[in-house]
Amino acid sequence: MPRSLVRYLRGPYLLARRALVGGLIQRPRRRQLGIGPGPAPLFRTVFLELRTRCNARCAFCAAAVQSETRPDVTMPFEIYAKVIEDLVRLDYRGQIAYHVNNEPLMVPHLERYIEHARERLPRAWIRIYTNGLALSRAKGEALLRAGIDELTVNWYARDPDAPFPPHLLAFRDEVLPRFHSAARVHPGYGPPAPGDRSIFRFNLCHRNVDELLDSRAGSAPNKVCHPGDATGFCEHPFTQLNITVDGRVGRCCADVYFADVMGNVTRQGLLEIWTGGPFEQARRDLLRGDRSGSDLCRRCDFRGVTSQGAPARARAAEWILFRLDRLLRAPAEDPAARPAAPGHTPPAVGT
Repeated sequence: MPRSLVRYLRGPYLLARRALVGGLIQRPRRRQLGIGPGPAPLFRTVFLELRTRCNARCAFCAAAVQSETRPDVTMPFEIYAKVIEDLVRLDYRGQIAYHVNNEPLMVPHLERYIEHARERLPRAWIRIYTNGLALSRAKGEALLRAGIDELTVNWYARDPDAPFPPHLLAFRDEVLPRFHSAARVHPGYGPPAPGDRSIFRFNLCHRNVDELLDSRAGSAPNKVCHPGDATGFCEHPFTQLNITVDGRVGRCCADVYFADVMGNVTRQGLLEIWTGGPFEQARRDLLRGDRSGSDLCRRCDFRGVTSQGAPARARAAEWILFRLDRLLRAPAEDPAARPAAPGHTPPAVGT
């Protein structure tokens, strides 16, 4: 499409997009999650960043090998154990994940952390979200033995049609069947219902290492959030509790450096942080569709709701808008951007 025509259409498109996002994507998801002006429901997922490191080279991520600036720190087990005990007191039956902006399989003795959570929280859903580079046979067996409920492997490459590497196929075809029967293994994300651990989830996905995703609150190396791109409401502060290695709790998963601190688990209980002033202010702003109160939110063009679990109408609208964005924004204003491979729709951050 000619750039002059793109510039002409961009203004009306942004106005229409904001209305569509609010009506067809955000509002149905808010109803589904029970999000309103009253007290927020308890977080659905606790994301634990046990080590501030990743071993991948994804173009869209500030934590990738070529972009990383954080010191390499691992969470002391004592901090982790306190988080788990706080969850025990809440009779927590939601999800526990070991990624924020990191690769969980780089954590030394990860299985020890998982075993402790499994023992103390028998009805919680424990999931691993990994790039698969470090998924050796021994590591896979240790994770399954420790009691995980879900394993998602995103294999990042430049050729989306390239075959999966042998070590991932060996895990799928040889290791996994020794622990879970074929009838018990299902694709998808999360438990069938809170507290239901009757199935095991396994996903093996191709992803483009040069994908152009959202701006990740201004941290994405290959994406800029332009004025007007932010779309108001965001569900993350209503559904996620993100904890990094020193106990800080961030606003959401896009806060790579945990700059907007909601609290610290070394000094506060999880419920105190979740219902505390910083989180409540963030939610009030987002319920009004106002992202101006936070530098992170102001620089973030995440559509506000995740694809996973969203109503079908919301998923369809997001699919259409994703492609319109490519047509009317990225080619004209972000010439350095490298879009995802044709036909490949990147999933949103899971909750």
